[in-house]
Amino acid sequence: MTRFLSKNLPIIAVLVGLTGCGGGVLGIGGETSLYRVGNNAETALAVAQGRVPLYIARPQMPSGADADRIPTVEMREITYLAEARWASPAPEMISDLLKDSIERNVNQAYVPIQSGLPDHHLLSTRFTSYAAYYENGPEMPPIIRVVAQAELARAANSGPLAVGKFSREVPAVENTVSSVIDAFNTASVQIADEMAVWVGANMGDN
Repeated sequence: MTRFLSKNLPIIAVLVGLTGCGGGVLGIGGETSLYRVGNNAETALAVAQGRVPLYIARPQMPSGADADRIPTVEMREITYLAEARWASPAPEMISDLLKDSIERNVNQAYVPIQSGLPDHHLLSTRFTSYAAYYENGPEMPPIIRVVAQAELARAANSGPLAVGKFSREVPAVENTVSSVIDAFNTASVQIADEMAVWVGANMGDN
């Protein structure tokens, strides 16, 4: 089932709209518009020297939110925004967002490209909610609810150094695709930044 929303507002600048041919927020002629969440601030390249490698495990997403469709929930029924998808599967998008937040907020770690580096840390995340909730009916703006648990470990086979729980609820201003995506973006960036600060605090000086 898909949810059709008004398309009368332009997409905000912080989000990236990738449409095949021009047109409004939902595209033209049934084409699907693609969106991603993320911070539009430039991220300086991490200098590995003196920093600890931190790998990010593929985030675990709830059922219905683990692909590129944008989930909504009404009366416990999962639906999806019509003609709007994430530009990449949600786990990959969230992983990129976490990498960006860590590189901006954690001074003692960097996210390496190569695998198998010794003495690394590992960040694992499990999202139990990542959807727009229509709690006041289908005509009212939804609330974006993001709930996640994070685990920081010294190496893949070691016990956790810390376990944290994170949640954000951000109401959409209007019941439009651009407003819903804007709220997703706000909640996602806030969660990622909070996780990054938490990672830095629990890594210590190492």
